[in-house]
Amino acid sequence: MYAWLVDWLCRPLPERGVYKNSKEAFLALVGFSVGLGNFWRFPTSSFEYEGATFLIAYIVCLLSIGLPLVIMEISLGQYLGLGSAHLFSRMCPAFSGVGWAMVLQLLMIIVYYNIILSWTLFYLGGSFLSPLPWSHYRHEHGSEPDSLKKSYESADLYFNQSLGGLPVESENPYELHPRMVLCLAVAWVLVVVCLVKGVRHTGNVFYVTVLYPYVVLLCLFGLNYKYINLEKLIANLTTVNFEKLKSLKIYSEAASQTIYSLGVGHGIVMVASHNQIQQNVIRSEIEEDIKDISGLVFKVFSALLAYENTSLWAFLFFSVIFALGFDSQLLMVAGVTTTIFDQYPQLRPYHPFVIAFTCFALFLLGLTMCTKTGIIIFNMMNTYTMRHSMFFLTLLEVMIASYLYGYRNIFKLMKKELKLWLPLPIRWYLTATWTVITPLYLAVTFGYFLYSEDWSGPKDVYFIIGQVIAFGPMVLVPLFALHAACTKEQNSVSDLLRARNDFHTSRYREDDFVCRRMNAIPMHNFAFSLDSENYI
Repeated sequence: MYAWLVDWLCRPLPERGVYKNSKEAFLALVGFSVGLGNFWRFPTSSFEYEGATFLIAYIVCLLSIGLPLVIMEISLGQYLGLGSAHLFSRMCPAFSGVGWAMVLQLLMIIVYYNIILSWTLFYLGGSFLSPLPWSHYRHEHGSEPDSLKKSYESADLYFNQSLGGLPVESENPYELHPRMVLCLAVAWVLVVVCLVKGVRHTGNVFYVTVLYPYVVLLCLFGLNYKYINLEKLIANLTTVNFEKLKSLKIYSEAASQTIYSLGVGHGIVMVASHNQIQQNVIRSEIEEDIKDISGLVFKVFSALLAYENTSLWAFLFFSVIFALGFDSQLLMVAGVTTTIFDQYPQLRPYHPFVIAFTCFALFLLGLTMCTKTGIIIFNMMNTYTMRHSMFFLTLLEVMIASYLYGYRNIFKLMKKELKLWLPLPIRWYLTATWTVITPLYLAVTFGYFLYSEDWSGPKDVYFIIGQVIAFGPMVLVPLFALHAACTKEQNSVSDLLRARNDFHTSRYREDDFVCRRMNAIPMHNFAFSLDSENYI
């Protein structure tokens, strides 16, 4: 058994794996885009802006930013077959820092994202107990509303005492929570197990983690149906607050939600880089605690489950939360390791060890949020990670692709290499958004968030660290541009602003189904010898 495991782990992987079929590729994209951001951030914003009002702003943003960027990133990533760091290095060497800044931003998200999964594992283990450990009050304690309120108070106290939901006075505020450390370690071990053999094996996981939540959520909807006020629900879905709809804030928040939930600007390129070359990318009542994930998921929802006093539904609910976040986490970690392997291809034979070492290093970084004051660090990471850099890098991305590389060139590669035919109205829509609407929307939103930042507040250590997190990735852009200018040798400045000669598809990758079908003989990374009768 041990020998077989060692042999399986050491078995060589293909140069760069691709998903086995279009279903796995589609599930990977869905798994990356539909995560905890959709389950937590979207309801939070909808609650704040009265449902239908925010939905209108979100649809506007989705059409102006979301869909155009998703199509662009999937097309470029699928065409080149490389992650965002190397895509920008080849598309526009002067702005190679954009891709590396996206990787740095992804690293910061990964560190705190797995903390949420470790919390989920902790509650998932508690759901096997009866009564539920956060359930202290029973139905007989009073009327239904009063009991539900007490259930919430109990759930709130349980979270604060068990996981350090609020900072507590202690001689050592940086003391580690052993249970949190254990849950975090388990979460990272699961990531290693699923990634250790590459994307071709990871694709099997998505059949469970992507599809399972939708089935259980329908069942949970049935469980909570009696708590739904249909009249109020219909009123929320049909009533629009036009005063809020006129404000710039709601559209900025919608833009933040769109970019965060869809994963544009920090991960879609990597996911699409493992697609097969010709896959069709288009066809295929406690208000204050709803504002953060610890309040919404681990207090409000857990209180409702405690009020029902059912271990089964508690298990199903927290397993859904874990599944929603786990596939996104897998793909984000894969985005980091993909960048490592693209940069150092000689490490591919040691794939399991690189995966294990990367996850161990990220686990060590996550220990900072397993302390008694860890929730402060978590909230700081969650607040500032997706703030200014997110809009700045996405703005640069669309400007580089549309103007320096050329939106017409993207249409050409979509048609010739991806075999994707776009109707004329779709081309008009993408041209208008890529060249005008999307850059303008992102620029205004970026400026709004800079203007609305509370620069007059106390300049304590948390504010300073928060600003480092918010602006840190942006610093890489001028640093890499300076490096490119200093090492350009015989190249002119204009050469640094246009695509390199090696910016072309790596479609004929070893183990790619197209390579096998065309009887291609690999010569080097980007060239193959083809029989003339099989040439297309």
